[in-house]
Amino acid sequence: MAGNARLGEAILRAIALTMSGAEGDPAALQNGLAFLRGIGLEDTVRRAAIQLILLEQGL
Repeated sequence: MAGNARLGEAILRAIALTMSGAEGDPAALQNGLAFLRGIGLEDTVRRAAIQLILLEQGL
């Protein structure tokens, strides 16, 4: 269970990085998405990237 707690903590940190990236920090965005992809959440990363593109376009 401790391993799962650490993974959960890491995922929350990656989400925070991704949110910082969405607010204008491209390096944080890249790091957050890369981490999530690296732990097997590729579909989630793809969806997040699409959402960010749509938000950037004002859609």
